[in-house]
Amino acid sequence: MNPRTVVAGAAAAVSLAAAIAGTFEGERLTPYRDVTGVLTVCDGHTGGVEMRQYRHDECQALLQQDMAEANRIVRVCVGRDMPLQVEAAITDFTFNVGQGRAAHGKDKGKDGFCVLKTGQPSTMRIRAMAGDWAGVCAQFKFWTTADGVTYAGLVKRRTADRVLCESRQ
Repeated sequence: MNPRTVVAGAAAAVSLAAAIAGTFEGERLTPYRDVTGVLTVCDGHTGGVEMRQYRHDECQALLQQDMAEANRIVRVCVGRDMPLQVEAAITDFTFNVGQGRAAHGKDKGKDGFCVLKTGQPSTMRIRAMAGDWAGVCAQFKFWTTADGVTYAGLVKRRTADRVLCESRQ
């Protein structure tokens, strides 16, 4: 594939995913703890958050960086071309849940798009790697909890991701 096409596709996917994240995260200029206790600011940014007031332009830059990183993870874990809307929906999903990590010793691990706590790939990833786009889109409904609690906001966000995913051409 042409490198310019890849970059253009990633940029479009990042833009669509950022729109969903912005809708559901909501820009908060003052750091806060999310439902799992993680220090968060802006539109769901969690890495290196400082206890200070952030500006809108800083939040926009962080969101773009975070989405670009989530998209990079998606592209690496899937390893194939995807329809734009599927890629965007998985990018928002990965931004929200992370790539995941297997449990080792005292580390309980974390379920995510690429890997589950068990060390196995997520079903969504398996279906994406196989090009089963309908199967990918159907997986969003299974990811509506945080720390074992179902949240209405996650149900709505996963529904939005699924609608975007299913709108693929």
